Amino acid sequence: MNGAAGSAEARDRLRAALAGAGEGEVGDAAEGLLGALGYRSERRPPATPADPASFLAAFPPRGRAATKSEQAFREEVRAARVLFQVTDAEIRSAAGSLFDLGTGAFDDGLARSFLFCAVELKAERYSRTAYAGLVREINRRLGMP
Repeated sequence: MNGAAGSAEARDRLRAALAGAGEGEVGDAAEGLLGALGYRSERRPPATPADPASFLAAFPPRGRAATKSEQAFREEVRAARVLFQVTDAEIRSAAGSLFDLGTGAFDDGLARSFLFCAVELKAERYSRTAYAGLVREINRRLGMP
């Protein structure tokens, strides 16, 4: 898929995924959007319910528990799922990837895999500080190098 036709098809897929993003289960909507961007993988964690308590139980924290960010996660998150893991080999083979590993702009020596998560929040707006706290809580639970 090259040239203008390929670009138009990609835009159409992305538009359709964005139009459906607010419907259905958050994980399915996120997978549709990521798929439109070229990200797919069969590397998935075991299925768990998407409620915040189940997410927190499935991925215990590294470090101390019962932090302010954990409490905020419990209060502000409607649903959370780890969707899939994409390896550097899968990223390199994905046409139109957001991560251009071949130009030197991204340190591909450190990129071994990425976890994609979907989180549905209860409110419509949050401050950057609130978002950062929620992301911090997810990162505390998912092992990273």
